[in-house]
Amino acid sequence: MTSTSKPNDSTTYSGVVNPNPTETGILACGGWDGGEPAGGNQQEVFQGIPANVRVQLSGLTKVGPNQYAATLSLSGTNTLQLVPNAADAHQNPTLAVFPNSFTWAYTSRNVNVATVDSTGLVTAVAQGECEIGVRSYRQVNASYSGATPSGTEGIDATIQVRVVA
Repeated sequence: MTSTSKPNDSTTYSGVVNPNPTETGILACGGWDGGEPAGGNQQEVFQGIPANVRVQLSGLTKVGPNQYAATLSLSGTNTLQLVPNAADAHQNPTLAVFPNSFTWAYTSRNVNVATVDSTGLVTAVAQGECEIGVRSYRQVNASYSGATPSGTEGIDATIQVRVVA
């Protein structure tokens, strides 16, 4: 692919099996209206790129799809830095297509056990268990006029954090 090519100019993607458009979560496709008046010449052109449907977190115990577990200690390692990455349905890492970028939001379901800051740093507070959530809101092709995300869609992962003495 040249520097001016688009993802759909290639039938293969580096590190990704040749996608089958009928498989859910493999491709993100889009089209556009040619801007013609009603009944005019409308075109729908699909541009296939690997769809971001999973969150990968390295260095954690994976317990299910987008589900992880970690143990922190009040007397030892009491912090954990989360470094998420998006992946397609086959767990192949994916990149945001310009002008989009991945931004991550973090939440603790019990700040009395563990907190998490805006950079993904989890800090143990007291013994117990809590769930930490990681979310990247779905992106849109922002270069298209009027394209905006709904604000409710995203890719999520949860980390079950156990804090011991």
